[in-house]
Amino acid sequence: AKRAWRLLEQGRDFPLVGVHDIALLYFVQMRRRATSKDGRSKPDGKDSTDLTNVGKNHDAWHTRALCCATTAFFVCSVLTFLFWHREDLPEATRASEANKYEGNHVEITSIHGKMENCTVSFTKNSELSSWATKPLWLPTYPTSNPNLAKSVIGAITGLSIGAKSYYAQSKHLKRCRGADETATCEIVHPIVACNPPPEKKTDLFHSSIIVPIRNPATVFPAYYNHKANKYHGVKGQAEENSWREFRDSFLTSLFAEWRKFLLTWKSMKVYDIGLYLQYEEWSDLEKGPFMLEKMANVLRNANFTVANQADVQCIWYQHVINSDGIAKDQPAFTDYIPGYTKEHRTFLLDKLKAFAEEVVDDTDLASILHEYHDDIRDNLRIDKAWDNLTMPE
Repeated sequence: AKRAWRLLEQGRDFPLVGVHDIALLYFVQMRRRATSKDGRSKPDGKDSTDLTNVGKNHDAWHTRALCCATTAFFVCSVLTFLFWHREDLPEATRASEANKYEGNHVEITSIHGKMENCTVSFTKNSELSSWATKPLWLPTYPTSNPNLAKSVIGAITGLSIGAKSYYAQSKHLKRCRGADETATCEIVHPIVACNPPPEKKTDLFHSSIIVPIRNPATVFPAYYNHKANKYHGVKGQAEENSWREFRDSFLTSLFAEWRKFLLTWKSMKVYDIGLYLQYEEWSDLEKGPFMLEKMANVLRNANFTVANQADVQCIWYQHVINSDGIAKDQPAFTDYIPGYTKEHRTFLLDKLKAFAEEVVDDTDLASILHEYHDDIRDNLRIDKAWDNLTMPE
């Protein structure tokens, strides 16, 4: 009964399980009545708990009810097993996410207590007019890397500008090479044709690259919303039916270009991927600091002076947690959670599985793709298709 009530509180709308619980409860209650020795008298005046000796009237009704409850229990058990699919229950996912948030809130409070007074002792030598280091490519599919990454990389290396844009140009800056040293050079998707291409620029860029990556199920709506805000005057989150139209029209091509973007950089033989900078790990209380430590090691191996482990953890706390960096940088979906149809989910699962098998030699990327596959399988919100409705003239 408690379980059934919890399910109702969570908004879990699956009647078969509710009937299953009621049948189980009634089965137990009838069994208790049939076998109890409470001194109830039979019509002939003799005490008995043997169901085979029950004559008629009141106890006969309990016998029939017990049989009905038993039958209902087993029938509902079978039906529940056959027809209850978790993926049809987006509300269940939201309840689960709410529970995870509550636990995460406690951990964040603990983190604040441990690190709120931390200080960064790392200081970089004064800026030089020339330097021997080469920046690392930071190829980024749109909305895969938070803007705060630039300030974090700057803090880890002690540089005033940790990341520059490949496309920004001025009198003293061209293709990430300028008066001031920088650690990374951000180039977005699609790769703008240039002469010479990135493969021919090894004299200017380090052989290791850092590749931000984000779950396609969230990067596509974030990308769409970013474009709507920047180019179409949309304020806040785009209307849900507008997202549905974009999703239904372009999901296949979006996944193809997302996959191609990763494979393009992975296949460049003159570069090696030193780190996949996973978007979901930035604000993760365990994985976040560890990811930045790995990034610091990649930068250290590229001959940049970087902060020590304790300072890196403090930098993560100050830029990501204490300042609520991710939330300010790229606000969460506040009006609705972008969903996909069941057909879209099957498409994404099949494509991610095939992609992971294709890059099995890259254990880091394959592991991330499997993680995205499982997250979509377990947590994706199921939505309806786009309503192509137009007003009559």
